[in-house]
Formats: sequence, structure tokens, C-alpha cells
Amino acid sequence: MYKFENIYDSPTVTIVKDFGASVYKTDFDSRGNGKAVCVAVNGLYRSVDYGATWNLADASSPYRSEAFWEIEQSPWNKDEYYIAAIKYDAADPLGGFYVYNFEQDKLVQLGLADADTADIACDSDSATTLVYILTRPGQVFAYDGITFTPRTTVPGTAGLRKIDIVKAPCMPKMIYACGDRTATKVYRSLDSGNTWEQYSAG
Repeated sequence: MYKFENIYDSPTVTIVKDFGASVYKTDFDSRGNGKAVCVAVNGLYRSVDYGATWNLADASSPYRSEAFWEIEQSPWNKDEYYIAAIKYDAADPLGGFYVYNFEQDKLVQLGLADADTADIACDSDSATTLVYILTRPGQVFAYDGITFTPRTTVPGTAGLRKIDIVKAPCMPKMIYACGDRTATKVYRSLDSGNTWEQYSAG
């Protein structure tokens, strides 16, 4: 991980930490308190000083060194982060959906351990927990804080990578799903993932 300073005057680049593996995403606490969490192939890391120093999270958790892929701060409890883990290789067959509580330094697997989870999208309009979870084979689940409800699988594709919720005042809420270099089509749902249509050829 690198830190860039004085970008417009005399740019400097400093190595903050060598994680020894690919880091996929860093999420800073939206309250601006210096807390941050990042997900990497070799685990979940936390920082309390705006990323100046990093340590593996939750020393007591058997999942702390999982291959984590995506992370998103909960709109309903800012101390919590939802996390997706991928089935990285033959030596790491575990996927799943997790929650990490920063204040308690506690990482818990919520479910979908056998699923090759790829991305998550929190519906911040919902008064209660509502998270959409996408798997690389195209399965979509809605999590309400207790149960995982399967939605319709995104048709005719594999290698999906991203799911997101798009909201506009003059349009209905839409969920989009797309893939990587091997799955370049974009799919859209207007009914919370119950049906999908191809939106773009990619």
C-alpha cells in the first residue's frame, strides 16, 4: 500500500505497508475518525490512524486470513462492515459472507460458506438491513440481517464481479451486475433482483 502526498506541488510516494498479497479494497470510516479496514487475499486488516499502520483483525477468528474480496460499511451500524470472500484457489475453497465489528474487533461468518461470493451492495434506502450479495456464477441473494433469500440468477453468464444499486429521483431503483474480462455484459434488474435483463453487450 502506498501513500501519495503533495500531488500538485512536489509529489512523494511512500510505502505504507507490504501486505505480501493483493489488496482489493480499503474502506475508511465515513465518520472521519481515522478507522479503516482493508481486504486482501491473505486476510482482513484494520487501522486506527488513517492507514498509517495496519494489523490483522480479530486474532481469535478462524476466518481472519481468508481471501477477502469486497467490503462495505453498514449504513445501519457504522461500526460494522459487510465482507465477501472468494474461493481463491484449490487451497482456499471457502467463500462466504461476513460481518466485522470494528469496536469489538470481531469477525463473524454469516453464511453462504459454499458460495463463491464476489461483491455486495447495501441498500441504504432501507430502514433495516438489506444487502444484495453476488456470486461469480451469477447467483444473487438478499440478506435482511437474519436470512438469505435467493433472487433470480443472472442469466447466461459466469465470472461476474460487481453488483451495485443505482438510484435517481426520476427513475425506479435499479440493480446492476457485471463481470470481468471474461464476462463483459452488463445486466439490470428493476425489481430487486427478481428478474434480469441484458443492458449492455459490454
